[in-house]
Parts: sequence; C-alpha cells; structure tokens
Amino acid sequence: MSIIPYLWVLLLLWLWLRKEPPLTRSERDDCRFTLIVPFRNEAARLPYLLKALSALDYPAERVEIIFADDHSEDKSIRLIEQASLPFRTSILKLPPAERGKKAALTRAVAEAAFPYIITLDADISFRPGYLRSICTALHQRPDTVMGAGPVLIDFSRISGLSGQLQYGEFLALQALTAAGYAAGFPFLANGANLVFRKDVFEKVGGYEGYENLAGGDDMVLLTKLKRAAPGKQAYLKSSGAAVFTLPVENFKAWLNQRVRWAAKMDALPFSPGFVIAGLQLSAFVEALLYMAGIFPGLRMWGWVATGLMLAGHYVLLRQTAKDLGVPFSVRLFWIVQLLLPPAYALVVARILRQKIKGKPLEWKGRFYQK
Repeated sequence: MSIIPYLWVLLLLWLWLRKEPPLTRSERDDCRFTLIVPFRNEAARLPYLLKALSALDYPAERVEIIFADDHSEDKSIRLIEQASLPFRTSILKLPPAERGKKAALTRAVAEAAFPYIITLDADISFRPGYLRSICTALHQRPDTVMGAGPVLIDFSRISGLSGQLQYGEFLALQALTAAGYAAGFPFLANGANLVFRKDVFEKVGGYEGYENLAGGDDMVLLTKLKRAAPGKQAYLKSSGAAVFTLPVENFKAWLNQRVRWAAKMDALPFSPGFVIAGLQLSAFVEALLYMAGIFPGLRMWGWVATGLMLAGHYVLLRQTAKDLGVPFSVRLFWIVQLLLPPAYALVVARILRQKIKGKPLEWKGRFYQK
C-alpha cells in the first residue's frame, strides 16, 4: 500500500518548506562574483540575458562576466560584443579539440578572477538586485560552498497550455528542491542559477569523470560537493535570487529537453527524488483502482486519498509561489495535476524507446550515447 507513505511524504515536504523561511532582504554588495555563461548557438535567446545583465545593480569592480563559447555557428558572439555591458566582460572560445558545456565551464572557471562563481544559462533573466540577494544569502550562511538559486519560467512570457504547464512544472521542481535542502539531503540543482566557490570546485576536480555525460554539470557538481563538504549546500530561497527562463516553443522541444534532463540522473547513485516520484505514481494508480471499484469496499477510501493528495500538492505549490513571490492560481494547479503525469509518461516511453533501439541523444546538433 503506497498511499499512506506518500501522504506522509507530502506532509514532510510541507514541514521542511515551512522549516526554513525565505531569506531576508538586504543591501550587501561586498561579494566578488565571476558570472559564467556557457553557450552554443544562442543568438535567438541571448538578448533576454544581455538586457538583464545591463540592468544589474552591483559595483562594477566586483563583477566579471565570462561568456564561454562552445563552437557557436550563429551570431551569438557578435551580439555579446555589441552589448556594451557595464562590467568587465570576456569571451572564451573552446579550442577545436574540446567541446561541450562541461569543457566550456571548466575553462571559464580556471580563468575566473573572483572567489565566487555563478553559472547562468544564456536564455535567462533576473531582477536588478539579483547579485545583492545572492551576496546577502552568502553572508547569512558563511559556510556555504554551493548555493542553488530558484529557476522559474517567466510568467509574463507564457501563452497557452504548454507555457502554463511548464510554469507549474518549474514551480513544483522548486518545491522539491527547497524541501530537499531544508531536510538535509539536497538532490536537485540547476546550472541556470548555481553559485559555488572556485577553490572548492578545483579541490573536487570539477567535472572530471563525467565529461561524456550529456548535460548534468549541475548534478555532477552537487554530488561531488556533498561528498567533499557535507551539509554546506544551501537553497537560496529568495525572490531576489531567482532567475527566469523562457518556455520552450512546443511540446516536441519540451519532450527532447526532459529526456536530456533525465540523463543528469546518471550522475547520482541514489536520489530521494526517485523515491518520491515512484511513491506518487504508485499512490495515484492505487487510488484510481480503488475508485474504479477493483477492490470492493475501498472505493470511498480511493476518493478520500485522492482528495488528500491533491490538497497536499496544492498547499506545496501555493507555499512555494508565495515564498518566491510569483503568481499562482487554481487554474494553474489543475493544469499541472491533469497534464503533467501523462506528459512525463511520454518522457519515460521516449527514454525506453531510445535505450531499446540504442539511439544516441541529440542536443544542439551533437549526439551522445547517454
């Protein structure tokens, strides 16, 4: 029976979310940051990031930006050169013999002049006080060697069911991420908004041993840093520390992206996320069987259990949206509950199909075996 354990998991997630309140706001600006943006053929989305960087409110002498180019074939570099950003900015180009996001990040970290590294995706945005919020969080937790910042879909840029589904999905991922860190066993991180100390990155050998994994730089680093410095990872629960990304254009792009994300989990020998996902699926299937009358006498229990699970999901999502200062609605909740499970079932089917056929994973014109 999986319904009761899953209801306990929902209760624990809520308690963990409540355990650690959002970080207080402050005006700290004495941290020194190197922002690293790995990119490949991002000309269509780079303006979104460049606009946010131009509006950053932080002392210029304490920030440098390194754009790490992974052999782009479009006009990405030209856009960066024309941006005239208010901070020291450089473009690092990978040599012909090297390729991939991890190679670009490794090169850029080696060139970084400042002690704190922040990795950003090329298609994100943030509020002008973003770096002040990060600096404040680091002062509040001075032993932090890695901080996972919130990553959300830009609500102002979504349209249709697809965009709303992605927005709700990212909100749910932040709920799980925040609860994991508060409970003391972080199991999720996102390289679109990740801060870590340069010296600790070098101490653990960066991404060594995982160079051929498609994506997963964030999960690799989280795994290594948990071993090297247990208990010194933090979730930066602050609306000011959040970054906002654009939704993908269509369902096919969403499906391909989620399959690539699944490859990250190869970096973890075990993840509580697997247990939670398995319990959730098992609990809902069990409840549906009860409601369908497969087990006589338990139909009412199926309805009650389903209601409790849905209530738990609603409370978790609403609390997370409140903590991060983003919109949430009942309509959004139902879109996530009704559409996300079958969408994820398609992701699993796609992964199994690729494994059975031995098809490599395609990403930005390249192919990977995982």
